[in-house]
Amino acid sequence: MAQSRAAGKDVAAKLACYAHATITGSHVGPVCLAAADARLAAALAKAAARGGCANPRNDGAIAAAVDDCVAALTPLLTTRPCDVAKSKAAAADAAAILRCYQRAALAGGAVDPVCIAAPEAKLATRLAQIAARGCGAASDTGIAPAVEACVAGIDAETPVTTTTTSSVTTTTSIPGGTTTTTVPGAILSGCASGGYSTDVTIAGTGFTVIADSGSTTLGVASSLCAQCTGLSPRYTQGATGTNTGLTASTTYGDGSTWAGPVISDLVSAAGAASLRMAFVAIDSQTGFFQPGGCNFTPVANTYQGILGLGGAALAEAGTDSYVDKLSTSLTHDLFAVQLCGVGGHIWWGGYDPTALIGAPTYTPLIAASPYYAVVLSDLRVGGSSLGFGAATFGDTLVDTGTTAILLPTAVFNALAASVGALPAFQQNFGGAAWFSGSTCNVPNTHLTKAQLDQALPPLTLVFPAVGGGSFSVQLPATDSYLLQQDDSLGNAYYCPGIEAGALTIVGANAMHTLITVFDHEHGAIGFARQQGCPALAGERSLAARATAPAPLPKPPYRHRPIAR
Repeated sequence: MAQSRAAGKDVAAKLACYAHATITGSHVGPVCLAAADARLAAALAKAAARGGCANPRNDGAIAAAVDDCVAALTPLLTTRPCDVAKSKAAAADAAAILRCYQRAALAGGAVDPVCIAAPEAKLATRLAQIAARGCGAASDTGIAPAVEACVAGIDAETPVTTTTTSSVTTTTSIPGGTTTTTVPGAILSGCASGGYSTDVTIAGTGFTVIADSGSTTLGVASSLCAQCTGLSPRYTQGATGTNTGLTASTTYGDGSTWAGPVISDLVSAAGAASLRMAFVAIDSQTGFFQPGGCNFTPVANTYQGILGLGGAALAEAGTDSYVDKLSTSLTHDLFAVQLCGVGGHIWWGGYDPTALIGAPTYTPLIAASPYYAVVLSDLRVGGSSLGFGAATFGDTLVDTGTTAILLPTAVFNALAASVGALPAFQQNFGGAAWFSGSTCNVPNTHLTKAQLDQALPPLTLVFPAVGGGSFSVQLPATDSYLLQQDDSLGNAYYCPGIEAGALTIVGANAMHTLITVFDHEHGAIGFARQQGCPALAGERSLAARATAPAPLPKPPYRHRPIAR
């Protein structure tokens, strides 16, 4: 949806150019139009650079459709100075209807007439208000049809992308019962190595931010940040924003940091309702804004901030927890994520049952921990325990912002030795030392993802269950101790999916086969098998190749739990 949103903004910007010319009694300025074109081109390039968001169509066709739209609307909207308000109303209507088209395309169905009726009703009301001030015209009846026609033209040139909002009716299985409710949600972009991102709107400006369950405070790059060169957009405090007079800073597990003033403003994240909250306008940072990407090619400006999904206990002083603030408007105080190899979903207050295979099974959260932390009671390779228990693992964090599975050094060494001793692993990757290396490899014997998962044992995580007993979560080799990373040519590489560290963290790679439910209401984390993620390159056979492509350097891994 990023392309259609960019096109909608371009329509509004160009109509504003014509409106300014009408007000000043001058010709429309080519510099104004050129600036709008440049912003559209930059937005389309950014959307194409995101993992899973490449635009298969000609961006020039989108720009042409925008110009056709503006040409059709301009004679109806900007013939008199008092018509300028109609331009804004029409632009808002076009943007809203474009969202209806894209939601329908994502759902694979027809455009919902109720969705279109709402912005049309707003447009009609606004035009009536303008006419009541003496600015009505016979041509006003042609504005709504013109908007619909030009939106259809833009929609034909803007494919569905991996970041949009949605709402689903879902049966939510939670400890204590099953209810039916409607939940908002959004599609995520990105991948485990580059981070999963979603859209946040602050005071009407949209930002792309990392979705991170290992922290709480929302931080967005500020226009005053000297170390944020190349990031766009950046937050500028406007009429709805208030500087609280406080400052805050955050340091993450990978050593990256940021700091800035605490601002109170209107925030809407990932398809949820808008609310007022305190966040940080980042005016300094070290190592936080790193190039992202999901195919070994670093791409700048893939995100402009981070949305912490944690509770108030992890919030920096003076800032709010978005999930805590949002909970008052939700039927159930929970959120759920589906992290695919590329892209995914986030839902507020429930989840989409069509994405699950069976109901989630829940393990209690550790009440004394500020993180989403659970007890990991055993770790097994192919059904055989590695011999470590909860005392060794400590509090086990479930973190969407961490790339791989982090394990205490003794557990890491035991797992690497167990898998590294297997003939199938040695034939394709080498021995145990590979897990401590810095390269990613295409399997030497040209195995597909499914063949690798058949040849190598699964990794099984055992948790205590809510209500007593225990349950296990079995992860395929290629979604646990191996991390798949496709290159730009479609070759499936595998990188180490485990790391040694001081903490135990179930990172994003371990969630690829799961729907993970973060249930504040009942103090639990739920896991269920997922379905519906797109196939990656590893589903194709490489047997036709005489030799495997050369190893590539392992991309930087993310460690997003806030340091405490």
